[in-house]
Amino acid sequence: MIAAEMSNMRSRPNDYVGKIIKLSGEYNARFISELDGYAHFIVYYEGDACCPPEEIEFRLSDENAFSDDFLEDGVMIELEGVFESYRVLGRAFSYLSVDGVIIL
Repeated sequence: MIAAEMSNMRSRPNDYVGKIIKLSGEYNARFISELDGYAHFIVYYEGDACCPPEEIEFRLSDENAFSDDFLEDGVMIELEGVFESYRVLGRAFSYLSVDGVIIL
């Protein structure tokens, strides 16, 4: 189940750093004050609707690739990227470093 594996990623992110992850789901962006900018997320759902939707941040390997009209929220996308982590104000966060976004 994807929900169980993603829960493992959140609870033990160091076990996944550097591993390739592939996900499909809905695109969502929102302003994050700690980052002083927008973060981009893929929102994914468990196939049997047992669990609420989850999300993970993603970043394009070319940081300049995002534009103000990159994608509209809710567009279905697919990502394949390397699981990475970072810290902001002492708090750990995870993201996928991807080369591109496939619009489904």
